[in-house]
Formats: sequence, structure tokens, C-alpha cells
Amino acid sequence: SSTSGGNPREPRLGSLLGPTRLMARMLPPEVAEDNPSAAEKRIFRKFEEGLSGEWTVLHSLGLAYHKRKRWAEADFVLVGPRGVFVGEVKGGRIARDNRHWIFINRNGVRNKKREGPYEQAGGCSAILNKYLREKIDDRVDVRWAVMFPDIEWDQDDPGAPLTLTYDARDEQRPIKDFVDQIADY
Repeated sequence: SSTSGGNPREPRLGSLLGPTRLMARMLPPEVAEDNPSAAEKRIFRKFEEGLSGEWTVLHSLGLAYHKRKRWAEADFVLVGPRGVFVGEVKGGRIARDNRHWIFINRNGVRNKKREGPYEQAGGCSAILNKYLREKIDDRVDVRWAVMFPDIEWDQDDPGAPLTLTYDARDEQRPIKDFVDQIADY
């Protein structure tokens, strides 16, 4: 089966979609106990409860074909009728200067990195896109987004479009609306 009921122009991803369900199929079915991210746990529940059974959501997917690293991890990969999407989640407070991203956790500990969440999401998307095009269907187009559920984020630039950014202001709207926004971008 295909993602769109048999349209030959759509990629064939039916084996990942599974039978009709009321809520999204989560793989694994729960967030690992040792995962310290409260933000990822909240987003996990939002995807599970807010997307229909047509969606399969992979959490913490390891990717071994990254250009610059031996290993990369996609916080979330969504597979469903609107496409395939990578979501990178960053909880806590986040800031950005000219050269670094600054992540501040709930204990006030600061961590500086050159690679930001947009590069992470884009890199994972590129890896997954290449893999799926080679192995399943060359029409697959993996998209990506970044999620900051704990803060409001207003820094818009070509590498970090606000349209592909979920923030605290989105917490009250259905997650499906944000997924549709990614698909329509």
C-alpha cells in the first residue's frame, strides 16, 4: 500500500504505517527511562495522542551515515500520509550568539555548541532522505523541524525558518497543525 491510497506518484511507505489505529504508533512504545529530557517526553505524548493511527513515530532513531559524525540521532521521525519528517527537540532555555548555540538546562548548567538544532535536524533529514531514496523510493522527500517547547523563539533566518520552529506558543494548538505546517512548507 502507499501513503496516499495507491497514487503511483506518491512514495510507498505502507509497511511503516501499519493498520488503522486511533493514535499514532510509537516506536519504541515509551520513552526510555534513562532519557533525562522532559521536553522529549512531552513531545512524545503530543505525537502519540495528537496524530492519528495513520502515523508511525520513531523516537531516538540512530543514524550511522552522517557526513561529519560516525553517529547521529534523530529525536523523532514521523512517517505518515503527509510525508516523512525529522523533529529535533531542545528543552530548557536556548540562546544563540554569532558563533555558538547556548543550551541552559533546568539546573542552570550552560552548554555551548557550534552545531545547532537546525543543523542537527537538517543533517538527520539528509541522511534519512538519502537512505530512503536508495532503499525504498527515489520520490521520498524527508523534511525537518525544530521544537523548543519550553521557550518562545523569534530568531528567523534562512537556516532557521520560524515556519519550521515549534515553540512554547504552539503548546496549546494541536500537534497535527504543526505537522501540516511542515508538510506545506
